[in-house]
Amino acid sequence: MKSVSVTLKNISKVFKGFEGQDIRAVDDVSFSVKPGEFVTLLGPSGCGKTTTLRMIAGFETPTKGKIMIGEGDVTFTPPWKRDIAMVFQSYGLFPHMSVGNNVAYGLKMRKMDREKIKKQVSEILELVGLKGFEHRPPSSLSGGQQQRVALARALVVEPSVLLFDEPLSNLDVLLREQMRVEIRRIQKQVGITALYVTHDRTEAMTLSDRIIVMNSGKIMQIGTPNEVYEKPESKFVASFMGKIAFFPVEIKAIMEDRVKVAIKGKELVLNKEIEISENLKYVLGCRPEGLYLEAPGKGHIEGKVLTNVYLGNYVESYVKTEFGEVMVKTEAGVSDGFEEGAAVSVAIKEERAKLIPDTQANS
Repeated sequence: MKSVSVTLKNISKVFKGFEGQDIRAVDDVSFSVKPGEFVTLLGPSGCGKTTTLRMIAGFETPTKGKIMIGEGDVTFTPPWKRDIAMVFQSYGLFPHMSVGNNVAYGLKMRKMDREKIKKQVSEILELVGLKGFEHRPPSSLSGGQQQRVALARALVVEPSVLLFDEPLSNLDVLLREQMRVEIRRIQKQVGITALYVTHDRTEAMTLSDRIIVMNSGKIMQIGTPNEVYEKPESKFVASFMGKIAFFPVEIKAIMEDRVKVAIKGKELVLNKEIEISENLKYVLGCRPEGLYLEAPGKGHIEGKVLTNVYLGNYVESYVKTEFGEVMVKTEAGVSDGFEEGAAVSVAIKEERAKLIPDTQANS
């Protein structure tokens, strides 16, 4: 199966509201997807991710900008001439056709030889783990199996680019987890270029080579799952990628590769991972696993344990502090000494804390 790049250059999409006002759904978006790469557009509802995907598919026309698939400009090319395939949230299977005929539909439209169709359908059903299901009706399959049929139907026509529009949102939690692994395995096995839309950060981190985080029609950050989780460039990205606590800090000293900060007079020395300006305000972003509980007075922030939630190999402790409720994640057994209602202090692991510009304070 061939792999090509996908490039968006300064793409915008403006819709007209009921009262004639401009609604900017996508605002000057640019990015490239390498051949064979799996990239996810991630963000809240209304952030522009689905509109962006629909413009790549050809279902929407950009107000401005250019879309390239491989070396070809497809900005105004109709969907059926773009050599793409799409897997939708609703499976979109024909209920009156067998699984095999559903998968073969695109090949029949291309008037392919019957024996070749039979061979390709058999091969693709084996790839998605549905060998022997050719003659079954879609209604006899589970949700996960139906989504596999939809994936097989998209792959069998050997497109250059595969697009996914929140394909797992109709499945229960266990099936979603299974299908994430399957989609990742199949995409890497066939080597196809893939773009995926979701609002589920776990889904994005499981599947993606890179994640494009969007908000209000703009790109907030592009990076690997590790980069957007561990090195967020804004409070929005940090919050959207998972539970995090923000603490206002004072910059005390800026060194070559370290920076000294203080929270309420208590100092920490952090790795200098971003350029620091003395004229800007910053917050310290701390993930639950970057915090731990100490006796009162020993940590950086005083508080009281509100709730302990036991989750097998770790405990989530929700602690009331002057900066709001903070979640601390510790190995099971470590926090047993701090019961609900106990006075504690929250200590920060310096190597896990991240300085993030305080956009609101700096605006």
